[in-house]
Amino acid sequence: MSPLLSLLGSLLIQMVVGALAGLYYLKVIKKPMFGQFWGAVVFGVLGGILGGFFLGSLEITQFLVKNSLNVDFVATLVGAFALLWLFSKIAH
Repeated sequence: MSPLLSLLGSLLIQMVVGALAGLYYLKVIKKPMFGQFWGAVVFGVLGGILGGFFLGSLEITQFLVKNSLNVDFVATLVGAFALLWLFSKIAH
């Protein structure tokens, strides 16, 4: 697999995980969010990408990456929920 295709696949997975985290934060946890549905999706996607990029590159989280796509799902979820929480606090 080419490196570009692998990177695009990883970004797509991080975007999907972030969007699902945003929907979970809004609909299941029922926290208020700036922009409601679209705000939750956008901030979840941004947090997922940033968390996967920054937290996934740390050496202490490298043991969590055991999949063929080289995506750290824990770092992606932590980044998504952290950004969602931050913007939820700013909005209200």
